Order: sequence, then structure tokens, then C-alpha cells
Amino acid sequence: TVVGNARVVGVLTVGSGSITIDPGDNSITGVSTLGITSAYFEIPTAPASFPRNLVINGDQRISQRRALGETVIGNNYVTDRFKVNTDTAAHVVGMGSTGNGLPTRKLQHYLRAENVTTSSATNARAVITQIVDSIDLANFGWDMQDPESKIIVSWYSRSSIDLTGLFFLLIPNAEYNSVTRKLYSHNFTQSANTWTHHYVVVPGHADLIPGTLFNDQESTAGMNVNFVPHYGTDFTDSSSTMDQWKDRDGSSISTDFPQNWRNTAGATFDLTGVQIEVAQQGQTRPTPFEHIPYDMSLKRCQRYYQHFASGGGGTATGGNQSASAQCGVTFMTEMRTAPTITMGALTNESNNAGTFLTLGIQKHGLLVQAHSDAAGRQFWYVGLSTASAEFS
Repeated sequence: TVVGNARVVGVLTVGSGSITIDPGDNSITGVSTLGITSAYFEIPTAPASFPRNLVINGDQRISQRRALGETVIGNNYVTDRFKVNTDTAAHVVGMGSTGNGLPTRKLQHYLRAENVTTSSATNARAVITQIVDSIDLANFGWDMQDPESKIIVSWYSRSSIDLTGLFFLLIPNAEYNSVTRKLYSHNFTQSANTWTHHYVVVPGHADLIPGTLFNDQESTAGMNVNFVPHYGTDFTDSSSTMDQWKDRDGSSISTDFPQNWRNTAGATFDLTGVQIEVAQQGQTRPTPFEHIPYDMSLKRCQRYYQHFASGGGGTATGGNQSASAQCGVTFMTEMRTAPTITMGALTNESNNAGTFLTLGIQKHGLLVQAHSDAAGRQFWYVGLSTASAEFS
């Protein structure tokens, strides 16, 4: 006797009989189904990978750039790996938040886009984006050229107004080999001030060819994942084709938006629980959001952006020397590519001109040298510098 839920993978034998579960046509034979009004099952053909979520930091927990609740103007990364894009940077702000009626007990953080200056311009927009690494996309387990191979995209969102929004995928994110980019767009609706769980099943397509459509051998911008509370009519078309792959046309990304979020003072749009998973055989809806350990999530983010401390000491024989007080920096995890370095301010220092040389920048680390003011003992320390290998 089984009380509650049970999952059987393989053959189920009952007494001298048997039950056949066929995920191909969603049928169950060999047992009376009297009184069974609905059933959902899946039979994985292989164990799902871990982590199975292609999206990094989908629960918005990691926010290395700024504290939760601290706003930043648009066209900047907000929480790790998520960027708010808009037509005028100062008109829409983003911030990571916690509390305030979260969608589930296990999702404790969300990203908020807030409209601080209204606009009715036809080119107005507000978009939350994550760019997926082409290497991750190529090795994700999705046979993207096969229409029978599918991914399931799911997320929780909330808007301060009744909203018909847009989700879309763009492959590749930027031009590669002068190919025509491919777009899959889907409209979703939700009531004001209500967290809503959305999902869409996206099939493969014969034109999605790794190596031709995007670089599957090196880390490049592979796929753009977008959540859009507003697009002006420069980007929409009342007859736009939805819910299927098509050639990208920047003037026909979506059907027209029935409301104007960008022209609503103080309008907000919140996002969390973003997940993209490969659909297993027979699977037609998403699995619960995959929670991974904090340290693992942080390391995945640090491949694209991380902080580091540095400092050195020595004896300079004159002014403007750099090699007399230098240090090597080893990054906490290997970065996606050789990063852009932004040095912080000098603290706890002596005999320093306030300028640095950053040399030998690689995915693993770099060498930092500080210029001396004069001959004599020299030391310096910088508590917070950044290395960024994010996509633009």
C-alpha cells in the first residue's frame, strides 16, 4: 500500500499482472482508472544534470555590486548576471530586494525595476535581461535543432499594474558569422500586485545550429533571456507572430502592449525564480525552482564578476617606482575571460603616488604595482577592487 505520491522508473509488476505507462501518448494500461480524473507523470530517459538550471542566480540571492535595496539607474547590472535595460538610463532604476510578500517561502529575494520618470515615446522600453554563455548553452543537454527536444522556462513575476508582458529568447545575443538571429517570444498576463508563476515550453528548431548560429567552442554571448514590462510601438507589431521561432525583426518583437507601464508613474515590475531546464520525456510543466548552495551560486556568478583585495610593501630607491611594492592577485574562481579591472581607493598606505599598474591580466589573476612618491619604505592596501568579465 502506497499512501501519498510514488514515482516508478522502469517496470511495475502487480501480482501476476503488469501496468504499462506510456509517456508517448500519456496512457496507462493494465489497471482500472475508474475514479482517476487526472494524472501527471514523467519518465526521465537519463538523470537530470546538476545544476539543471541554465540561468545563473535565478533566485536573485547574489548581489555583489551593491546592497539589497540600493538602487542603480538603468542599463546596468543589478543583481548578479541580471541587467535592467531602458531607453533613458535615469528613467528606470533597478534594485535587489527581500521581504514584502514573496511568492514562496523558499524564494527570499527578487529584482525590481521601477519607473521613476514616465515616457510615452514610441522607443520607450524596460527590459530585464540575462545573457547566457554560449559554452553553457552548447553543453546544456538541449538538442536545439530537434523540435521534439524542448526546454521549459519558468519564473515568478509581479507588477504594480495589471500587465500583459513579454518574455523572449534571442539566439545569438549579438551577431555571429553574420547570421540571421532567431527569436522566440511569448506574452504573459498578470493582475496588479500579485505574484504569478509563469512558464512556457519552447521547442527546438532546425535553424538553431550550434557552431553556425553561435560559438559553441569559446565563451561568447550565446542567448539573450528577456522579461519585458514595456516596449513602445517601435518594437511591436499588432500582427507579430508569437510562440514560435522566427527571424529577428526589431520592429516586430511582440504584439502591441495593451497598457503603458513606462507612462505609469512609480510602476514596478518584480522578478525571481527564473529557471530554464531541459524537458524530460513526457514533461510538460516545470519542476520546482532548483535551490543550490549559496557558495555554488556565488562561484557561478564570480566567473563573470568578483571583488578582490590587494596590497604590497617594499623599499623604493626613488619616486615613481612601481616594482618596489607589488603583489600578485589570484581570483577566487577562474573568470570567463581576462577581465576588466577597476581598482579601488588606497587605504592604510605610505609613500604612494596613488596610481597603479595592473599587469598580466588573465582569467586566473593579475599583478598589481603601486607607484612610490619618493625613496624610502613603501606600503599600500586596497580593500575593494573589481574584476568584470560580464557580457556588455
